Amino acid sequence: MRLTELSPRWCAEYNAPPDAKQGVSFLCPHCKVTRLAIFFAPTICGREPVDIKLVHKQQILSDQDPQHVGHLADEHVGRIVWTRVNGETFDTLTLQPSIDASAWGCWHGHITNGGVQ
Repeated sequence: MRLTELSPRWCAEYNAPPDAKQGVSFLCPHCKVTRLAIFFAPTICGREPVDIKLVHKQQILSDQDPQHVGHLADEHVGRIVWTRVNGETFDTLTLQPSIDASAWGCWHGHITNGGVQ
């Protein structure tokens, strides 16, 4: 399956300019209902990476469910867990390590060269 088949969108922290690309949001490959949002470094737009703690706080204050962000190990909370290895488009994006949203009944897998495994 390709990332482009999962309605991908670039995402960024609140109040970022429209061209900010600090992460990617896409439909869960498992259920194709839940959207997963993954923030990475280095960003595509040149902005600083997102502060995950701040994003979660803003989501809670705006009554959004913060559980759409893939699993973060406790020692990494507040930091970006995913590294953008390469790619500046949905067709070429590679992120490491794996994305694990299985705690919420969703997908656990990899995005490599725009492919979703």
